[in-house]
Amino acid sequence: MATVYSYLRFSDKAQEAGTSFARQKKLAEKWMQLHPEHNLDRTLKMTDLGASAHHKEHLKLALGDFIEKAGAGLIEDGSILLLEKLDRFSRFDYQEAWEILRQVVKWGITIITLDPMFE
Repeated sequence: MATVYSYLRFSDKAQEAGTSFARQKKLAEKWMQLHPEHNLDRTLKMTDLGASAHHKEHLKLALGDFIEKAGAGLIEDGSILLLEKLDRFSRFDYQEAWEILRQVVKWGITIITLDPMFE
């Protein structure tokens, strides 16, 4: 049994009127239903609404807070970071993004994308 952190993000406040948030939330809820052995964490804010991943704004907000907590050992080893797509995590330079992703995995966190489904 793992703790799941479902991260939801869209880039522009204008998208708030669209379906991005609802789509991401629905995919995460469906995944959780298919994996009832895991627990969804509801203590951390895991949404960055209107935060650009291209300009790294999200690394100063909820995702950055999660990464900081993971690095400090406050996110349990074996936890899962659930993302709709990898671009929710990063849209900046792939080498820099790779280093951050690699570090998160090194801390014992599994990253799962839902579209496409990949662990």
